[in-house]
Amino acid sequence: MTMQKKYIWMFLLLPSILFVSLSHAEDFEIKVKQLEKNLFKLEGKTIFVHTQDCETMKQDQDPYLSISEASKTIRFRKAEGKCEVKRAYKLSGKGKGSYSVIIRREENDWYGIASTDSFIRTKGCASLAQGQKAILSLNGTNGTLIIAKLECQIEGVYTKIE
Repeated sequence: MTMQKKYIWMFLLLPSILFVSLSHAEDFEIKVKQLEKNLFKLEGKTIFVHTQDCETMKQDQDPYLSISEASKTIRFRKAEGKCEVKRAYKLSGKGKGSYSVIIRREENDWYGIASTDSFIRTKGCASLAQGQKAILSLNGTNGTLIIAKLECQIEGVYTKIE
């Protein structure tokens, strides 16, 4: 076979190879529980998912996380609509100790630690901190966050999932 014929065959076969590859790309569906307007938790896991402008908050709508190559969304089996995933977090293995950190408020009870992919989940913390120094005290996976004399209980330190 001449070199020219090989290139013609490659040109003709390439689209069909690409089609087969793309048609076999799998989508994943994972059951989640809605905790707040824009916060979901994977069932049985310490993984949280933040969405953007997710108005649905009904217990009977059976939400699930749908992941494909094209998108990451929260969908509802018993209702129309979907919510775009903004960010996902997994529980970090942060140890014990006190740390001086700079934090920024991300969502209700969620604070990002500057220059890291780490996030702190608090319980009822009313601080609107943006680029503010804080003291993070950990005793395993929980502890306290002190922001300008306001002491907040920590439910966990999480790392961003790509």
